[in-house]
Amino acid sequence: MKIKCWLLIFLLNQVLAVAQACGSGVFTLEIKSDKNERLAYEILQIQQEFENLVYSDFYQGYLINQDKLKTLKKEPIEVDRIPSLKNQVPVSNSNVKENTIAFKTIETGYYVHLLKIKTKKKEIYMLANLFGGCNRKTTMVLDEKVYLIKH
Repeated sequence: MKIKCWLLIFLLNQVLAVAQACGSGVFTLEIKSDKNERLAYEILQIQQEFENLVYSDFYQGYLINQDKLKTLKKEPIEVDRIPSLKNQVPVSNSNVKENTIAFKTIETGYYVHLLKIKTKKKEIYMLANLFGGCNRKTTMVLDEKVYLIKH
């Protein structure tokens, strides 16, 4: 009887336990453009809260315009504050290779950063949780109007 009770308790604990989703992963940002133009990027740290947006708004990326950009408190990124960032991707004046940037992530990380994509003619700004969460992909389409495809 004791063994059956312990077995029942063990099985209930297994059913009620919440498993870890991924531990870590990769956030892939693919950039599509009709022109074969050279792309570069820079990552900036943001020092403020976003009252009207929630975590899911930043998970795949959120494009912002020049007016919103002016209201952000930006500063150079401090790599030491995010252990998963060390020795990962360059954070400043980095060329985009094969139109893709891959950010290593940690599941429990929640870090909103400003990603600045530079082309010869324009700059595009995206707020995103670049280094947190699990595997995911977003495609940024550079057309007359820039937009994101969230996979």
